[in-house]
Amino acid sequence: MNTILSCGVLLAILACHTADGAVNCYTCTMVEGVSRDDSCADPFVGSRTKRCSGLSCSKMKTQLNGRTSMSRGCWPKNEESCYTKEGYGTSKVTVCACFGDYCNAAVTRGITSHAAWFLEFCSIIIIAIV
Repeated sequence: MNTILSCGVLLAILACHTADGAVNCYTCTMVEGVSRDDSCADPFVGSRTKRCSGLSCSKMKTQLNGRTSMSRGCWPKNEESCYTKEGYGTSKVTVCACFGDYCNAAVTRGITSHAAWFLEFCSIIIIAIV
């Protein structure tokens, strides 16, 4: 009887947790050689978080012209996958989206190619500005 009650309480907690359609994600951005806050880099030691309206978090790593940038945050779509795209010269972007609270500390799954292209473009712009 206690086991059934415990399982019922656990299911109720899980249902309430996802019922609001939100997830907690780590949020940070760093550009190697520019940012003073390296807590966004791997291995990840960051602590800034955000309550996101979707169910997915993201992690994006961009390598361009010998610089690495890393970004973690909310993902606008409810999906879980990983995608790596190599571009001109030595440019490379890896974008991963995941389900669950704080899942973007270390992600092994990813996202669609259209989203990766968009994020690669944004990363190149950010690095070019900095």
